[in-house]
Amino acid sequence: MNAAFGQPTIGLSANERFKLGYPRNLRGAAVAVFAILALIIRITPEYRPQPYVLRSSELTLIELEEPPVLTEPAPIAPPLPLPPVVEPGDDDSALDTIEVPPFGVDGRVLEVVVVKGAHPQLDRAAVAAARLCRFTPGKQREMPVKAWMAVPYRFRMN
Repeated sequence: MNAAFGQPTIGLSANERFKLGYPRNLRGAAVAVFAILALIIRITPEYRPQPYVLRSSELTLIELEEPPVLTEPAPIAPPLPLPPVVEPGDDDSALDTIEVPPFGVDGRVLEVVVVKGAHPQLDRAAVAAARLCRFTPGKQREMPVKAWMAVPYRFRMN
């Protein structure tokens, strides 16, 4: 009788019944697998992974062609008033970086970022001129891709 639950223990436990129904060859196979694993772990030397080294054959350099300008921007009209900081004879320049979209978008400039500017009015003029440009897209493996391109704009006072 099971004292904890007050029920009589008749026959075999569930675990013992499972063991009797379990095929004998699988019991032996499980013991063999554990023995082989223990042996392999004991025999093999300690494994230390090596850091990955980039092989030169995996490195491919791709040169992008700079897209040519299809149409030059027309002069901006009316002329901008001279900023008070710029004296005649001084040379000021604004450098714009232009993103050229992939083929199929008519070579229009998507985004203009002023990298180095001389004056806010000159920067606005350079951005407006850059947006008027049209480009053929850059190519990578003969496929059109987006590309950034630095375009300098030089403003001179006469």
